[in-house]
Amino acid sequence: MTQLDRRTPRLFATVVTVASAVFAVALAASESSKDANGPSTASDAPRFDVPDASPSELLAFIRKTKARFVEGNSRDERVAFTVRQQKAICAAADKIRTLGSQPDVEAAAVSEKFAALWNLIKLNDPRAGAEAVCMAKGLENDPRKELADRARFFLLWERAWRVTDAPGQSPEGEAAALVDDIGRQLEGGNHDELLVMLASMLPEKLQPSQPQLAVRGAQRFALALSKFSAEPAKRAAKHLRDVARRRSIVGETVEICGHVFAGGAVDASKFRGQVVLVEYWATWCAPCIAEIPGIRSVYEKYHDRGFEVLAVSLDEDRDQLAKFLGENQVPWTVLCGRSADDSGMRQPMVVTYAIDTAGRNFLVDRQGQIVALDVRQDRLRELLERLLAETPRAIERND
Repeated sequence: MTQLDRRTPRLFATVVTVASAVFAVALAASESSKDANGPSTASDAPRFDVPDASPSELLAFIRKTKARFVEGNSRDERVAFTVRQQKAICAAADKIRTLGSQPDVEAAAVSEKFAALWNLIKLNDPRAGAEAVCMAKGLENDPRKELADRARFFLLWERAWRVTDAPGQSPEGEAAALVDDIGRQLEGGNHDELLVMLASMLPEKLQPSQPQLAVRGAQRFALALSKFSAEPAKRAAKHLRDVARRRSIVGETVEICGHVFAGGAVDASKFRGQVVLVEYWATWCAPCIAEIPGIRSVYEKYHDRGFEVLAVSLDEDRDQLAKFLGENQVPWTVLCGRSADDSGMRQPMVVTYAIDTAGRNFLVDRQGQIVALDVRQDRLRELLERLLAETPRAIERND
């Protein structure tokens, strides 16, 4: 059994098809709506009999089968329902391909089977992963361009998963080769929506293990995408420029500026010689709010040793921010804009560091240098133990 058979390729599964997302939502919704009516009997088990029909009728069967609401009174029953459902889709797609059909019908069947196989992979089906890769490899040189393109794209995503989620399974240099392959496709004029999505996501997925390659990839993809006029490509180009900028700030000396919510310009000298977590948040960001108790706990433990938090609010509604801070006192400095011109995403520390959303952060050492990005609490504690124990002179020697 291969690793692909055992694990869910998270990167590919994120965007390979909307069908996978709909599947997950349907399963969760079904779970929440069931009551304790007891287990179903074998005779109650739903059936997915694939009809003997024409390709177009089989495609209609696939779409009707996808639309069926997940059934079952227990999670095991709902999973069993979904497995039967996805296998029926695969069987119907295979029939369409065996019968031969119009290119658009067969292409739709191939897409539906890839989506169903991914859903089976996510449910740990022992054969789905190998079948999906085998299917893609069998189609990558198909004379029908649309089918070959779909297969090659699947294999591209599978490579992306291996170099990001399972790097130990990738040959040395595979990540650089993948970045080069995507770059050449974009530079050759291919701006397929899913390829653009892959290009948009890959640099940040590469960042933890290969930060320099991540920055180079983001820069190359952004340059290629900036030459297309389609809006998705233009948005992706801007996103990647921001990624390249944000991922290149490690080692820079931080520039603390802006306005404190309580009034007046921030006093940057307050943070000199301290280890500082610069946290970008907003009252409308539920994950940010959920992080506050943990950050408070870290702050209380390490503040006396020289740890500070600088919270940059992306709120544009000062009244909402005031209400939140009135109800939830925080012991650290909060920055926010004074007007529409410098609030939200237009704040200086947002623009300077190419922050694209609430929930980002970076850590600054006693020297004032940015040393880590997007640090969560366990990693934050590890870094603080080291950075707060070192003197500025010791840090200089380590750098």
